[in-house]
Amino acid sequence: MRVEKCIATLLGLLFLATTMPLSAVAADNGNSRVEYIEEKHVFRNGNELTVLNLSLEWPVKLKGQCFNTLQRDLCLRLFQNQGQTFYEGCKLLFQQLGTEVDAIPDEKGLQVKYRSIILRMVSWEPGRFLSVYLVVTARDRDKSECSEVRQQLLTYDIPNDKVLMPRELLKRSCYPGHVDNDSFLDVIQRFMPKVEYVVDGDSLPEWVCLLSRKQGGVFNLKGSNGSNNIDDLMVVPYNFFKYFLTSQAIELMERDMKVPKKKREKIKAESMRLDAIVQKQYERPGVYQVVDTMPRFQGGNDELAHYFSRNLVYPEDEKTSPVAGKVVVSFIVNEDGYVSDPAVIMPVSPGLDREAVRVVRSMPRWEPGRLDGVPVKVRMQIPVRFTYE
Repeated sequence: MRVEKCIATLLGLLFLATTMPLSAVAADNGNSRVEYIEEKHVFRNGNELTVLNLSLEWPVKLKGQCFNTLQRDLCLRLFQNQGQTFYEGCKLLFQQLGTEVDAIPDEKGLQVKYRSIILRMVSWEPGRFLSVYLVVTARDRDKSECSEVRQQLLTYDIPNDKVLMPRELLKRSCYPGHVDNDSFLDVIQRFMPKVEYVVDGDSLPEWVCLLSRKQGGVFNLKGSNGSNNIDDLMVVPYNFFKYFLTSQAIELMERDMKVPKKKREKIKAESMRLDAIVQKQYERPGVYQVVDTMPRFQGGNDELAHYFSRNLVYPEDEKTSPVAGKVVVSFIVNEDGYVSDPAVIMPVSPGLDREAVRVVRSMPRWEPGRLDGVPVKVRMQIPVRFTYE
């Protein structure tokens, strides 16, 4: 494993240091952007306080498509509002929760609730489908058990702009009461991890999404009783998984979808309209792209390459079907030199994208950019190449 890590990092950083130096870019002009959000907020509404933790990998746009229906569906499931975009959904949620405060006040009688919203990218097959895993939990401060737990695996049909429910992915034979249900459960048991799981065969078909043509599908072994750990997801290889898929799911996996011209044009027009909205919402006041003195990593590009070689790890969950490629991460270097607002603007796979963002987010302070001698915020981008041998 150590050898694999060295190959993945040293080759990648050699490329980084020699052929693609850091540069300031207009990141919001790219064809892709996945926002990586790790935030904590405290809101007050009268005598009620809500501590909100957001941990999101939000697909704003991929290959120029904004995924209109998916955006609205995620806002409804995660934020429980009618937002059309991530930014709009967050804004409506914050307004609903009350006025944001710096910390929990030291007052008696306050009703404090902790709320967590998690979204993870599971898979993306360009032009075919995108799968995500979402978890929403809530609990009162004086209780250890959650009062609310909502989890779901979703697959989004890109050509038809439609969110597919599990019953549109799996045949009826997978469900309780069918004569072939035992065959389905036998396959699941075959690929179960060695750790002990109590699997509810009746509800298991409701916890599934598509992964890829190479890897097959994903099941959440713990279903609605699960934790928010993405490691609870189990992969079933496609050659076993295919037998249980509907013809619609197989078509998404194997063939180019034929969408009627009028419908295709309608989806494209709606995507362009939504993209224009997103572009305006994404603009950050006071963030520059080019300044007199650009931000600089302490020690320069050589030290930056060493930093990545020490910290970048090829993800374990990608080793079952290894991929290679260049992930480009956009981020802001703030006035104090710390980085924020990471977003992937050139994705490869959710696992590699996530690892690149992790290392970028953990970078030490930079020398900030300056305009007229004054430190300012500057948006930068950095390429991270992954190889696996």
